[in-house]
Amino acid sequence: MPNTLRVSLVIPCFNAGATLRSCLQSVFQGPLDGIEVVLVDDNSTDDSIEIAGQFPVRIIKNPRRLGPSSCRNVGLQNCAADLVMFLDSDVELPPKTLDRALTHMDLNPQVGAFTSLLAADSPQQNFFSRYKNIYMNYTFKQIEGPVRFLYGSFCGLRKSTGFQWPADLSWGEDTWLGNSMAEAGIEIHLLHQAEVIHHKTLSFRSLLHNDFRVPFGFARTLVARLQTSQHPLRNFSHTHPRQLISLSLIGALTLASLVSVGFAQSHLLWVLLPGFVFWYFVNQRWFEFVRRHGDLNFFRAAVAFTLLDQLTMGLGAFFGLIYFGAKKILNPRSEKVSFEGDHISHELS
Repeated sequence: MPNTLRVSLVIPCFNAGATLRSCLQSVFQGPLDGIEVVLVDDNSTDDSIEIAGQFPVRIIKNPRRLGPSSCRNVGLQNCAADLVMFLDSDVELPPKTLDRALTHMDLNPQVGAFTSLLAADSPQQNFFSRYKNIYMNYTFKQIEGPVRFLYGSFCGLRKSTGFQWPADLSWGEDTWLGNSMAEAGIEIHLLHQAEVIHHKTLSFRSLLHNDFRVPFGFARTLVARLQTSQHPLRNFSHTHPRQLISLSLIGALTLASLVSVGFAQSHLLWVLLPGFVFWYFVNQRWFEFVRRHGDLNFFRAAVAFTLLDQLTMGLGAFFGLIYFGAKKILNPRSEKVSFEGDHISHELS
């Protein structure tokens, strides 16, 4: 590699036997001059350790399960390099992805962190896995310039920034960390040239659960920003203005539908039809992107599922704002998040 940076790549791992081999094979597909690979095992009970042992990685074993954020902090604390990258154990790096990230950080020393995006093509061919990968790829490609978030699948930061992962957040931790870094004036770049392949298999239930939980967690960060930023919605996470319009519109249309049915207000039905047409128009770019990545049947299913998915996201954000807003009002100190790592002894191998 032409880069002069010494880099540590940290891989948090918990029972990842099904995907870890592909992950590590992608890391070691080329020479790794000046790069150390550190796997932090979160007390796995499967064959993750045995698989990792077949590769030239340094293994750190947690004596008890700590969670992904704490695993990343453990790796961060045990790495000698200033630039530390984080790769999830169910993610595969396409050729030259690591090189591109290193080159970008080498050429831009003012950048304190970077994040990547998921490739549109999913190795899992069920509808929900394909939909999620295409959606994340499309969403991130709409973003230009510095960002205020990290995406945990593959990202990196300089230790010299002084930041660690929020150890007590179980979801939305990457958005929280990115916003905290941006509030401190640290520049974060989204690398469009660094696409990664996600091996996670999603079902109808797991996708909707994820798409409720993530906006719910985002709300925690937003509530905190309302007190610290003059423009709390500007560049917030990877949410695009069109997406906010669409989420608000689908919420209003759903409420109007319930009112028209529950109170026999049939005249509202005439409002709903142009409302849904307008909703389709707002999402037209997304639907065109979907059409390029699937056949007609996939496209039709994606349009229908987008309605439900956006409603789920909107509900997650709505209830998150109520929950964390109420906590903030009732106990202003309740939303203080710890960035301290778990200072316990670890078994190194």
